[in-house]
Amino acid sequence: MIEAVTGRNLAGYTMYPDEQEVILEFGTQLLVRNIGFQYGNLRLVYLIETNDDGDSD
Repeated sequence: MIEAVTGRNLAGYTMYPDEQEVILEFGTQLLVRNIGFQYGNLRLVYLIETNDDGDSD
C-alpha cells in the first residue's frame, strides 16, 4: 500500500479499474513505513511518498 500525494488514478485506462492503481511521477521517492505481514515469500509493505526534503508529507 502506498500513501501518495502526486499519484494519478489509472481507473479509466486499465483493465482492472477496481484495483485502485495509480501511476507515480518518475523519480518519486518512497519511505517504508511498515511491513504489515508476511506469508511465505509474500509481504505487505506500507510505503509513504516523501517530499523533496526527504520528509514524509
